[in-house]
Amino acid sequence: MSSGAAFPPWQGVDVDIFPDQVDPAAVGLSIDAEAAAPRTDKLLRGRSQLSDVIGKVRVTTVTADAIGDAVTYHLSVDVEGAPIVDAHTSERSFELTVRPDGRGYPIVKAFDQRLRSMTFTGFLKRYAGPDGDAVTHFYLAADTAEVAASIKEAMAFEALATP
Repeated sequence: MSSGAAFPPWQGVDVDIFPDQVDPAAVGLSIDAEAAAPRTDKLLRGRSQLSDVIGKVRVTTVTADAIGDAVTYHLSVDVEGAPIVDAHTSERSFELTVRPDGRGYPIVKAFDQRLRSMTFTGFLKRYAGPDGDAVTHFYLAADTAEVAASIKEAMAFEALATP
């Protein structure tokens, strides 16, 4: 794990963009297809622009640490194939942490070991952790061509907007 000194703190809007969450549609839980459409995701553009890595990720392990009734989940993910957009790191393996008070907790708790071997489109961003080490915060979307196309479209808009 690298030092978090070179990374920004995880605060403000970054907490909304990288909320340590699995999109319900990515695990088949979305009822409203229109609401689940990637093009309606108001934060997709920010995620696309700010991520260190965007690509297909596979969950390789799921572990849980329990302290009393509080369970913290750790998902090990590997980036498979080429990133959807240029990566800002050469790292290919990441540990993602989901705490009991996190937005992604209900889905991770419900799926637990069933997440192992599942693939997602991962938006991964490293931040300075409270202990000084780098911590990866994330958003896992569905691993679909529609999500990939929406990311490329968001990046194209950004390229056009940049003088």
